Amino acid sequence: MTKDTAVYYLEIHPGDVYDEAAVRLGFKRFWDAGLLDDLRIDSEETPGGVALIVHVVEKPKVTTVEYKGNRKVSNSQIKDKLKESKIEVKDGSYFAYGDVNRVKSAIADLYESLGYKTAVVTWRFDKPGKLETKLIVDIDEGDKTKIESISFTGNSVVPWWWLRWNMSKLTETAWYKFWTSADVYSRPAFDEDAAAIKSIYQEYGYKDVVIGEPVVEFQSFETTSWWSKEKKTERKVDVTIPIKEGEQFYFGKIKVEGATIFSEAELLDLFFCPEGAVLKRSRFEEGLAALEKRYREHGYIYVYANPDYAEKEEHLVDITVKLTEGPQFRLGRMEFTGNTTTRDKVLRREVKLAEGDIMDMEAFRTSMFKIQQLGFFKLSDEPDFRPNQETKEVDVTMKGEDVGRNDVQLAGGYSELDGFFGQFQFNTRNFLGNGETFGMAYTNGRRRTDFSLSYTNPWFLDKRNVLGVSVFSRTTNYADLDQRSKGASLLYGIGIRDFEGISAFYNYERIRATYTSLNPGTGTGVGGTGGDDGSSASFAGADGEPIDDGPSNEQVVGTTSAVTPSYHYDSRNDPFDPSLGTRFSFQTELAGGALGGTNNYLKPEVHFTRYQPVIRNVTIAMNAEGGWIIPYGGKDIPLFERYRLGGERTIRGFSFGSILPRNSKGHYYLTPRGSAKGGDKYLLFNLETILSVAGPFKFVLFADAGNTWIEGQGASFAKLRTSAGAEIRIFVPIFQAPLRFIYGINLQPITGEKHSDFQFTIGTNF
Repeated sequence: MTKDTAVYYLEIHPGDVYDEAAVRLGFKRFWDAGLLDDLRIDSEETPGGVALIVHVVEKPKVTTVEYKGNRKVSNSQIKDKLKESKIEVKDGSYFAYGDVNRVKSAIADLYESLGYKTAVVTWRFDKPGKLETKLIVDIDEGDKTKIESISFTGNSVVPWWWLRWNMSKLTETAWYKFWTSADVYSRPAFDEDAAAIKSIYQEYGYKDVVIGEPVVEFQSFETTSWWSKEKKTERKVDVTIPIKEGEQFYFGKIKVEGATIFSEAELLDLFFCPEGAVLKRSRFEEGLAALEKRYREHGYIYVYANPDYAEKEEHLVDITVKLTEGPQFRLGRMEFTGNTTTRDKVLRREVKLAEGDIMDMEAFRTSMFKIQQLGFFKLSDEPDFRPNQETKEVDVTMKGEDVGRNDVQLAGGYSELDGFFGQFQFNTRNFLGNGETFGMAYTNGRRRTDFSLSYTNPWFLDKRNVLGVSVFSRTTNYADLDQRSKGASLLYGIGIRDFEGISAFYNYERIRATYTSLNPGTGTGVGGTGGDDGSSASFAGADGEPIDDGPSNEQVVGTTSAVTPSYHYDSRNDPFDPSLGTRFSFQTELAGGALGGTNNYLKPEVHFTRYQPVIRNVTIAMNAEGGWIIPYGGKDIPLFERYRLGGERTIRGFSFGSILPRNSKGHYYLTPRGSAKGGDKYLLFNLETILSVAGPFKFVLFADAGNTWIEGQGASFAKLRTSAGAEIRIFVPIFQAPLRFIYGINLQPITGEKHSDFQFTIGTNF
């Protein structure tokens, strides 16, 4: 460092009058510049005046920073941690030893939080003593410290297994937990689980419970690799969590103070906390949330509810909710960003509020959910709310991005129904950015060939009216059926509430179906004509007698002209990959009569599906449905309208369409020509446990049950066909549906059926 640099920072020049205050001020200015590791100023009397002697030790200037040994943690992770710790490390900066030690500590904390408790961080300069040098941070990562055991002390009210069940961040290590990192101990993970344990106790009225500091004891194990026979030392920890439960408390009286918009009695009705009941924290918080929701629905976005707890005798707790209501707000300017394809009006029409309306926050959140349901515009962040205290308006910007843009797909795949197939498809749920659905598809497979052209406008005439039209041609060939159909359909629907609507669907279809007749005399176990259990006996032959000399074909030709009125409710959070919500529909198809055609029947059907998250990354999915075909006008039910179950979308583990009505001897019911008859009624139940493993991968355990019955047979739960198994699903955006690898087990196979089945398909489940 030159003399001129020192003079510059001290701002003291030769010839100036000596002033100790000026020297002290210059010292501080020079030190605060951050260039020095040490600074001392001495003064000495000389004949010419006072001489100042400035002693400096300069900080080294770091030309570059290099991290070595970090294989498990990236440089970007380290830089993010330093930024979070407000430590600036960059090339060309001056470093004091204290600064470098802060870097060392922050990196060590990062490794510990990731479970590397034995990691060692050191640092060195590439050219010690030089004013310009490279800073090298050496990292010995060690191994992740896994958890051998988790135990508790002091828990007499809540059993250890229930505490362990509610710990989602830490778990004991085991060979089958290779997919999780929860068996690695880290302090942040413990803090989250400690909060979960505390919440459990607060549900039982133990409001003063204390979760103490964990006792972490290290153990060393010597292990041998089975493939290399190499021995190494592995370290694990035993974690003991101390708990001070305290006393159990009960609800006393609840009061609300400061309410002017609503009466106290009206607000107290929102709390279901009777005096003397156990002080269950979640129950009180539900009432508090309902109170705040009531205010937000009326535009009071700044309502504050602060509970004040007062203990009384006999462990009762009185609660006074003190309210600060704030002013009422209206919706100001509403904007969208990220919708490069989707037009603003398509998104705005899903929002239940117009600019200038009272800012109903609950209605606004419902509107956000409706936008997510569209499936072609995904909100990426929470909306940006900008309240204006002067105008009492809230400007809102919703940020997102277009997904699933208009595209042409050339694809191929495999399913049990189609076999290997090729597919050309142009399909969009957002045609020209207007939110309209236009699709053109051609599929050619070993068992099915389809062509369809469709268009749907969900906001016909800019109202919640659905208008759809389609034309199609289908050829299906599987098992004993070869069916060809051509037709067109027209749909009109009206939205009646947020997730509800009614519609009428008209369908005109010409069908030619060829069935391979089954010969009951061959001893295959699939023949039979019924008549012994109250079912129809209108087909030739007695049970077990041959109908023809051998297999033959039976051709059925018909025209269906039908209208289907329906009611539907759908609150699922995603139309293609749902994890929350309910779908319910009831419809009745009326064919023939005044509508014309050759087929006269009434077909009521009901469908119910529910997706419910239960714990982290786990969702339970339930599906139940049923239908009944009732012929009229002296006509029979056409064979191609009868119900058949089995396959990847109904009962897994069974071949497609293989579940048909059987008589008491286990034989199919046949037509006079010997074709197997489907049912006039069916029931279907599905239960799934869905584990989101990582990204688009999901693992599913399922149980399916269902059956079909013929006229005269009652639908019996005791006669349901059942299966169970597992799936791996990989959601592929290009298909807007998951790849499904399904292994199903037939739980009660009968003669001629496989005990298990592996299926692969592309598509949704139910």
